[in-house]
Amino acid sequence: MSDLQRGIHGGVTSGRDSYADGTPTPTRPQQLMGEAPASTRDPNYNRMRHITIQQVDQGFIVTVGCQTLAIENKNQLISKFIEYVNAPAQTEAKHLEGKLFV
Repeated sequence: MSDLQRGIHGGVTSGRDSYADGTPTPTRPQQLMGEAPASTRDPNYNRMRHITIQQVDQGFIVTVGCQTLAIENKNQLISKFIEYVNAPAQTEAKHLEGKLFV
C-alpha cells in the first residue's frame, strides 16, 4: 500500500479503519506525528490579517480577513484595533467565541 493510500498526504485512506496489524489508519498528517500547538505548527499563527475599515453613518464596518463586524464609535474602533495589533490570535479567538465586546 502506498503512503498516499495510508493517508499520509491528507485524508486519502485505503477505505479501512485500521491496517492489517490493527494500527488505526491516519486521516491527517497531524495524526501521524501527534498534535502540535498552533503556535509551533503554523508560522503565521499570531500574524495580523488584512484589515479594511469603512466609515458609515452609524459607525464603522471593519473587515479582518474573512470576518466582518460593525463598530459603533471611534473609541471602540481604536480600542479593538490596539487589542488586535497587540495580540491578533487571541483577539480573533475572542471574536469567534462571541466575547470580543463583553
